Order: sequence, then C-alpha cells, then structure tokens
Amino acid sequence: MNTARTFIESRGILFQIERNGTIIDTIKGLPNHEKSTSKQYIGFLPENDVLPNDWVINPNGNRLFVEDVQPSYHFGELQQYKAFYLTEIEYKKLNVPNTSTVFNIGSATGSVIGTQSIVNFSYTNTISELKDQVDSSDSPDKNELEKITNLLEMMINDELPPQKGMFSKFADVLKRNTWFTDPMMSALFGWLTSQIP
Repeated sequence: MNTARTFIESRGILFQIERNGTIIDTIKGLPNHEKSTSKQYIGFLPENDVLPNDWVINPNGNRLFVEDVQPSYHFGELQQYKAFYLTEIEYKKLNVPNTSTVFNIGSATGSVIGTQSIVNFSYTNTISELKDQVDSSDSPDKNELEKITNLLEMMINDELPPQKGMFSKFADVLKRNTWFTDPMMSALFGWLTSQIP
C-alpha cells in the first residue's frame, strides 16, 4: 500500500516542471521536509519525471531549483521521489560568479597580499629557510650569518629576551648580505606580531 500516493493525490498541489527552459509537465507534488535534517523537499509519485537541475514552479509562481532527487521506500515499496530543492534566491546566491582576481606574484615570503582580515605569519618556517640558505651560501660571512640565525631563533623561542641593539654588531654583515635581511626581518616581524594580544 502506497501511503505517500494517498497524501500526494489528496493534499498535493500542482507544480509545473521546467527542464532546459521549457515546461514539460504539470504534476501533483506535496511540499514537506525531512525531520532528521530539516531539508525541504517536494514528494512526487514514482511515475512522475522530475530530475536534478529541473525547476519546479508552484501555483504562486515561485521557482524552486531541484538540487537532488532521492527515492523513498516504506515497507520495501517505493513510495515517492523526494525532490530536494533550493529557492530561486538560494540558487542565485550559490551561483554568483566569482569576481576575484588572481595575481601570480612569485616568491613573496612573509608578505601580506590581498584582502584577508586575519594574517598569520609563520616565522618558524622562515627560520628553517634562513638556515638552509645560510648552509647553501658561499658568503665569507657564513659564520656570522649562522650566529644571527641562532640568535634570532633563540629570541623567537623565548630562550633569550629581546634587547635593544641585539643585532647592531652584525650591521656590516647584514649590509653585505642583503639576501639575508628580508627573510630575517620577515621572521622578526612575524614573531613581533604574534606577541600582540
């Protein structure tokens, strides 16, 4: 016995089915919602042809986009097809074209680019990158650069309190190795901003 048929035939309302811009049928359906998920659907009889991406139009002219169609069984018998839908407004909100622009900037380590409101600097990665760069460099100041990196790492890891003029004795080394100063300042700035509550 199909209980859904009884309800749909006695209490259902007429819906126009639109597919690819053309009305293909007018059939009875019963608006309802799932108790477990609260998702809205329209119950249609098994012999009715309703597919995902169809539009169903109720007697008031409201257009509903069929997002999914699922069979519903009761006592082992197919009772109805549940056509889960979005209102036309919900559908339009989901299908607004993305107007963001993508810029390919290349390497911009430690930079803030874009419109984000929350910024996270990963200064620990920058320290690792600095160590790798120093290891692979052929700078005559390699020992001093390693000292600067270790000093910076100890300060960032709270093993050494920051002090005024902490890096001033390395000023000449930093001037000679400009490739090192950007990632160093990036790590330092990332650490400083993480200290702000």
